Order: sequence, then C-alpha cells, then structure tokens
Amino acid sequence: MEIIDTFSSEWAIGGRLFGWEEVLSLAVVIVVTRRLWRKMAALSSVLLFAAAFPPWGWPTWLICFTPLILLWRGSEGRSIGRDVAEAVAIGFAMCWMTTGFVRDAVAVRGWLLQASGCLLFGLQIALLPVVLRKLGERTVLVTAGITAAVATGAEWLQASALNGINWSMTALYLPVGHTPLAQWAAIVTPLGVSALLYGVNFLWLPELTRTGWRRWRGPLLAGTLLLSAWMGGQQIAASVVVPPQPFSVMLVQPHVRGAEERVWRPWLTLDRLTRESLERDGPVDLIVWPETALNESQRPEMVTQSTVEPAEGERYQMPLQDFQRLYQPAYQAACLVGVPLVTRVTKQRYGLEISDVSRVNCACLVNSSGAVDCHEKLALVPLKEGLPDFLETSWVRRNVLPYYELTAPIKQGQEFHLLPFSTQDGQTMQVAASVCYESHLPWLPQFDPAHEADAVVHLLYDGDFSNHPEWTERQSLACRYRAIESRTWNYVCSTWSGSAIIDPTGRIVRQLPARSGVLRSDVSGP
Repeated sequence: MEIIDTFSSEWAIGGRLFGWEEVLSLAVVIVVTRRLWRKMAALSSVLLFAAAFPPWGWPTWLICFTPLILLWRGSEGRSIGRDVAEAVAIGFAMCWMTTGFVRDAVAVRGWLLQASGCLLFGLQIALLPVVLRKLGERTVLVTAGITAAVATGAEWLQASALNGINWSMTALYLPVGHTPLAQWAAIVTPLGVSALLYGVNFLWLPELTRTGWRRWRGPLLAGTLLLSAWMGGQQIAASVVVPPQPFSVMLVQPHVRGAEERVWRPWLTLDRLTRESLERDGPVDLIVWPETALNESQRPEMVTQSTVEPAEGERYQMPLQDFQRLYQPAYQAACLVGVPLVTRVTKQRYGLEISDVSRVNCACLVNSSGAVDCHEKLALVPLKEGLPDFLETSWVRRNVLPYYELTAPIKQGQEFHLLPFSTQDGQTMQVAASVCYESHLPWLPQFDPAHEADAVVHLLYDGDFSNHPEWTERQSLACRYRAIESRTWNYVCSTWSGSAIIDPTGRIVRQLPARSGVLRSDVSGP
C-alpha cells in the first residue's frame, strides 16, 4: 500500500522520484517557451542536465547545454526580454530538478530557500542569450570560447564571490568527478573543468551557414577537445605517485540523525563502535568522529577540568572536556571529533553591556598527550548556520530568520591552521580538517597543497539528507576533487552514510554504505 501511495503523488525515472514540484517546474518551462520545437529543446536541456547529476550520473554533461545554443544562436529577430525570461525559467527548472535535498534540510519553508538558489542559477543561465545576441554572426569557434568563459565566470560568481552564498550545488564540473576529466582540476582548478565542459557543449552544433568541412569544424573541435582532455586526464592520474597512507586511521560512522533523537547523544554509538574495533583489530594512530559528535562545549582553555564523574543515568550530554578526560585516554590514540564550541562574550547595546554567547562549529583534535587543538569552520551553510556579511543585520534576524524558524547561531571561523598529533610510534603528523559544507568549496585553504598536510579529514553531518542518497554521491564527488587538488589522502567521516578513504588520484579505496560501522586502514595496506 505504501508503494501505491508513493507513486500516486510521484513518478520515477531511472531511480529518482519526481514529485509535483518537479513536474510544476517543467510546466513553467512549457508555458514560458514559445513554439513547439523550442519547448522540446528547452525540456530536453533540462532533463539532460538533471540526468548528469546523481543518482543518475549519465554522461549528459557533454550535451546538456547544446539545445540552448540552438535556441539562442542567431535569434536577433526575437525580443531579448523573451529570451532572458525563457533562460531564467530553464535555469530555474534545471536547478530545481537536481536540488530537492535542499527542501528537507530546512524544516520550515525549505522550498522557498531552494527557489531562491534556483533563481540565482536561472540568472546565471540568462547570461547565455545576452552574450550570444552580442556576438552576432561570429564563427562558432569564437562564440563557443567567449560563451564558455562567460558561463564559467558566472559559475564562479554564484559559487564564491557573493560573499557567503556559496551555491555550488549545480557546478558543471561536479558530475565528472569520477572520470579522467576531473584530473585537470589539479592544474586548472575545478572551474577550468567546467570551462572545458561548457566549451564542448557550445561546439557540438554545426554551422549551417557554412559549406564543406567548415560546417563541421565545431563538432570536430569538440570531439578533439574531449578526447584529448580524457586521455590527458588518464596520463595525469598515471603520473601521480600514490604514497602509502601516512598513518593508521579509524573512521566511525554512527548512522544516526538528529530528527530521530529526543536527546542528541551520537557519542553513545560512536563509543561502542570505537571500543569494539579497538578490542577486535588493535590500536590506530587517529580516531575520527563526525561533525557534532559531541554536545555543545565551552572552549577548552576556558574550563577547569572536573574530577567528578557523573552518574551514568544523568549523563545526557558529552562535552569536549569529559571526552578529553574520560574517553580519549581509554582509546590511547589521537582523536579528531566534531563539536560546537561556545564562548561567553559581552556586547555593547543601547549603551549597556549585555552578555551573549558566541558559537563556532569545530573539528577538535585531542592528542594522546591530552592537548586540544581546534579548526573553526570557515564556510557556513547560509541562513541555517550563519548569515553572509551582507545579510548580517538586525532586520534580517528579526524578520527573515523567524519566518523559516532558523536562528543562524554559528559564527564564522577566521583563521586556518593544520592540526598536529603524535602517532603510536612517536611521529608527528599534521592534518587539515574540513567540516561539512567546506568540502564543496575548492578555494578554501584546507585543500591547498602548499600547506603540505599529511592528509585532509572531512567531518560531516548528513542526517538531514538521509532520504536523499544523491547527496551522499555529491559529497563523495566533491571530496574526490579535494583529493585531486591537494594530492594527498582524504578521509571522510559521516554521521549517516558514505564514510570513505580516497587516495591522491581521487579514487575511492573503501566506502561505507548507509549503516553504522567503522572504516579502518593501516599504514601497511589499503
């Protein structure tokens, strides 16, 4: 009966369910677009774009924008306003079809936040008909090059330069993370990979106004570029010397989510899994627990450690100080754990000194000596965790956030540094920590090979996306890029699913499915 009820309101293609929201977005494209052939071209581009992203992952990223060039190239006789409206509708639908997980991430009116991001993507697509109109009858080679540069610039703008929006969920480079093309990210950055894909898309159509071989020089160049980039990516990967893993690691995945927990205590499951693994398979150099594994804690330097052990029935929370005192010594290994840290601060308001709390989302490393070092999250999830600078106003906090029942309680970290720890044999290692959303942003300092980190460790909370396995795939693709860019081992520790070990070529060596468990690797093996 549940299956019948599900398909009465949703339809499925290729394993992905589409509800009335996706159908409505396609209907908008049909209404806005004039003439039957234009409607078919617009819809095909939307569906090809959606198919390029998880969970489908078909290689339609090669042609998803090609129908749009057919629509807008040589359309001088049409109204530019009509072309722009058409482009916004198409871009909105493209984004809406591929970011359904956003609606579940925000409990109240998540669809409105998703729509805002989709409109941003629609405005990005709207640049294409404007540029094509300006270029006029120039050759397809010139048109493709300039249009690809503009499209890549718009992707960079929406992903990074809008001061905190970071809407990088629809970056064209993302779905090719498992192909040799992704290897070019180590040389030209992921945006360079997007530029290549845009260029190939814009070259496929022949120039019908030309004769002979000139008519087909665009498709010929597209095929040559693609083949050269594919083979070059294979050569780049083959030239990478993959060293042994620098230390042994244990990634602990509790497979829990906050919505199901009356009191958030993932550390109960994490502790059980950790102890079982240590008893069964022996010690490791580094134990990793995911984002928000511990309860909200005061900063280590501001707390005098208590010697009183609370009764078992009263321990509903596990602050960092208790973990440092009671758990880490029992594990006899360095531990990297996710924990929100709070600091009491005094603010001046209306001429009065008012006590307030400053919260930061951290990855804290508790060394075998008991010392604690923390990485403060540099990039926050907009609105849910924190506000971009241009939205950080009392009016937004008073009127906008309550509308979504959000508080944006987290402050942005200001500095990055590596986290050092000692291995079982006394060596000193340094890791770069990445917390949740940071994994999707290639320009952050964690992934700069100049820092010479021994490994990059990603701490994730993905419980809000437990019903969206495509999010796990996107996260894995993003972390594969981070491994390629940093050319070091990357370790991914998730709350719900997808914890993984990724080598410096971006290859997933091992990965956990959606269940509780431990992923281990010793320095002598994979």
